[in-house]
Amino acid sequence: MNEEVEVFVKPHTEQYTWILKLLKTRKPGEIEPYKRKELFPKKK
Repeated sequence: MNEEVEVFVKPHTEQYTWILKLLKTRKPGEIEPYKRKELFPKKK
């Protein structure tokens, strides 16, 4: 199964890494990258 996933992930590893929340813990005061408002503009 891992080999099959790798076939799809390997060409675009930067996108795969983005959707995984690998670093769930943050230092106090550090911005949570998955909740940055400028990355997700409000829908009209």
